[in-house]
Amino acid sequence: MTGLDKINTAWKDIKIKIAVTGKSGSGKSTLINALLNLKDDDEGAAKTGCVEPTSEPTPYPHPNNRNLEVWDLPGVGTPNFPQSTYLKQVNFQQYDFIILVSSKRYTTNDTWLAKQIVEQYPGANLFFVRTQVDSDLYNMKQGKRRGLIKEEEKKTLDNIKDENLKNLQKANIENPRIFLVNSHDVNVFDFGKLSSMLIDKVKLEKRGALVLSLSVVSNEVVNEKIKQLKHRIGHTSKCAAMAAINSNRVQNERLEIDILRKEVKFYKYQLGIDSNSLTILASRFNIDIEDLYLKMNSQSHAILQGFEFFYSRYDKIGSKRGSIIPFIRTRKYQRQCGRVLKSMLDICIKENQSLQTNLAIMSQEEYN
Repeated sequence: MTGLDKINTAWKDIKIKIAVTGKSGSGKSTLINALLNLKDDDEGAAKTGCVEPTSEPTPYPHPNNRNLEVWDLPGVGTPNFPQSTYLKQVNFQQYDFIILVSSKRYTTNDTWLAKQIVEQYPGANLFFVRTQVDSDLYNMKQGKRRGLIKEEEKKTLDNIKDENLKNLQKANIENPRIFLVNSHDVNVFDFGKLSSMLIDKVKLEKRGALVLSLSVVSNEVVNEKIKQLKHRIGHTSKCAAMAAINSNRVQNERLEIDILRKEVKFYKYQLGIDSNSLTILASRFNIDIEDLYLKMNSQSHAILQGFEFFYSRYDKIGSKRGSIIPFIRTRKYQRQCGRVLKSMLDICIKENQSLQTNLAIMSQEEYN
């Protein structure tokens, strides 16, 4: 059982390092916190609102996977990090991704750095993130009596991206990957596309670790998570079967239930339908969490509260140990536990789909 559990948690042993660089005040810290699924006042979050530039490379580990680190790098061109020594000081070769952040047009130092990365590290995963897009839209709305209509907002976003694209292309950066984000709300603009690109470009052996560490922000990320969760069913059902075979069934002991319940909670967290995630969403849209459960037709919440009863519907194996050869009995328990997990995963997937649909509706209503 210990060995099987290690297989399911092996993704947390894989090292992934993401570098975030850019000038002070560009929104690096807030972006780092968004990547870590943290708010600015959470423990372990990067400090925001500081006027002093980052003085040295600083790692911020993911709260649910300490081996996923997002590094805050000093911007190039400061007295302590001049162009002449910058590449040697930060050592970009050690990172899986490099994210160059700007809240306005990319500066001369930014474009110089991008060009150096492209030339000296041709295999590097270099992404460009334009932050504080929500502030640009807000300022434009403030200048109009009627606000912005949807078409005007889209045109504004397209113009921001085109301006940054031309700026980078002038510096001979070919095909730069640019993402517009609001780091305070990962469900809008290009944050989902950024997360999907991270998954797409990470090394294959690291993909599972990255997928299970990222928060749910796009359909592409959800689909990758579902693949990983389905893959876990085999090992988890084996582990649960070993617990079942060692339970005193005559005295109604079911040691496998705790293992299965824990895995279902993991499904809910990964798919963003756990109570903590839903509480945050309910607060954002100013609705009661019970109303949110109703909107997404939630079953998993009630099932977990009475999980023993739910499991009993699948528990059809007799309690007498000697009636079946132990090996065959274990296989039967594995299939039984596998059916429970598959059923619960299907329920969680449907709830996530319903949640995404309702989020789209509520976001549109909020916009209008």
